[in-house]
Amino acid sequence: MCSTAARNPGRRFAIEEVTTTKVPGQVPVLSSWLWREETLSTREDGSPYWHENSSWEVKPENVEELLGLVRHWAQAAHLVARRDALREAFAVVDRSGPEPPQPGRGL
Repeated sequence: MCSTAARNPGRRFAIEEVTTTKVPGQVPVLSSWLWREETLSTREDGSPYWHENSSWEVKPENVEELLGLVRHWAQAAHLVARRDALREAFAVVDRSGPEPPQPGRGL
């Protein structure tokens, strides 16, 4: 499972199921989940890649911990998206135009 933060395609988290036996004919058994937080970065040659910022391994008996990590990441991503939206809303688009009159000088 992989998710990208709303309004910020440069951040994502991924959760991977880690299973034990992968013997043909046997059902794999869940041993843990691996959580990764990644940001989109650029190599020197200009090609993009996902850089792993952090990762955790969570055992099945600690599923609440995994849900807490997901919740925390989603809340942080929401705050970043909201901050960025406010910046865009109040951004000065074009500063060109006539200079304002100097103090003490008539129009």
